[in-house]
Amino acid sequence: MGRIPRAFLNLDRVAAGNHRKAESFVWVPKTGTYWLQVEGNGIKTVHVDALLAMVAVRTYAESVPVALLAGWRKVVLDVEAIAEGSLRVGIALGGQRVPRYPEWVKGGGENTRFSARLVLPPTFREAASHFVVYDGAAELEVNGRTVMHLGDYMPYSHWGQQAADVTPWLRAGDNVLTLHWIDEADTVRALVDGMWTDAEGTCHGWDLSPWQDETGEPLVPVAAPTEDHWLVPRPHLLPDVGWLEPNAVQGELLTWTVDPARAGKPVWIRCILPVGAREVRVSVAGTTEAWIDGEVARMQQDRIELVSASAHRTLTIRIVPDGPLSEAAVLRAPIQVEISCAMGALGGWRETLGLSTYSGVVEYERVIEGQGQQAVLSLGDVRGPAEVWVDGWNAGVRLWHPYQFDVTPAWGPGPHRLKVRITNTLGAYYAEGKPTSLCPEPQSRNGLFGPVEIDEA
Repeated sequence: MGRIPRAFLNLDRVAAGNHRKAESFVWVPKTGTYWLQVEGNGIKTVHVDALLAMVAVRTYAESVPVALLAGWRKVVLDVEAIAEGSLRVGIALGGQRVPRYPEWVKGGGENTRFSARLVLPPTFREAASHFVVYDGAAELEVNGRTVMHLGDYMPYSHWGQQAADVTPWLRAGDNVLTLHWIDEADTVRALVDGMWTDAEGTCHGWDLSPWQDETGEPLVPVAAPTEDHWLVPRPHLLPDVGWLEPNAVQGELLTWTVDPARAGKPVWIRCILPVGAREVRVSVAGTTEAWIDGEVARMQQDRIELVSASAHRTLTIRIVPDGPLSEAAVLRAPIQVEISCAMGALGGWRETLGLSTYSGVVEYERVIEGQGQQAVLSLGDVRGPAEVWVDGWNAGVRLWHPYQFDVTPAWGPGPHRLKVRITNTLGAYYAEGKPTSLCPEPQSRNGLFGPVEIDEA
């Protein structure tokens, strides 16, 4: 799911039978019963304040009610690897049960069958299903009737999908869905999702029981995302994740923290402002103060007003949280900087413009007095693709050295407005903004270094 996966805990690559543990603290606003939900591709056991809350769950996702006392509660998650591979797990505690979401079904050979149950209330009126099959052929049966068949002929892809109205085959109460492999390949995997509407026209996602084989054994979870195939969005497992994952549905979830002693205490954020910065927007759950190079900054609600547009100014923000929040959990949106045109300089974006983690476009403009009728523009040393305009006329794009442009068609005696657009890669962002070992240092060097020269004739 884009930037923040539902299985947000990466517990590393583990051999079959080995365990990994993770622990954190959750803030419970009042004593009562809450829903614990865990998702992941291992055998999951959860303790809350040393008391067993969930034991040896093999299915990919499971929800159980848990009685909690008000205050901070310690949660310990233990995951045992079913097979060698990466363990990815998500966990949530909230006031409402999160409906089970679709899981990949895999295993067996030709004529293998897997079943799951779907319970619909008396208010059920209509229903639709979405059926996806990868690397093979399979059928979907609803209460003993075959309603969809996929996979026999897919010349341009190794997967197929189909949606259908399944209202005639469903009923209020208990329903049985069956997947039937009609391909002998052991690589076949399938996913089933659906939606139903009630008497008032409200749409609900299917809440299937775990899939089981013909002996009643639950399937080994497949660690693969399913969100792209959902008919109905499900709540994300992390609270207030919407600004990081814009398409995520928000649930009524409790707040996590690694260290309760830091919850509610002031959070300090410092950053270097780029050239041309005029305003900073800060949306937080708390009260905010700000300083620019040690001087108190003027604020209007969530906006910090800036006077100078020079680069490398230090912005310091102090946030006093509302409630039991700590660290980055106080942020409700990205810190946004509004930039206007400003006097800059040739050189690296980090050194001259204060753009150390920026990936995108920078445009340079200058008015130059022409003398001759012909001209060739040379940009010198450039890191990134360059595009040039003279008085609005596009002189072309250069991807590598030499960065030279024949601008004769737009040249002549008199003033000319020269615009140069430099585009970098994601190297700078991944080098510092989202560190990764896959981005070497040279990838974060970006900009127009020059010298910029015009050879006239």
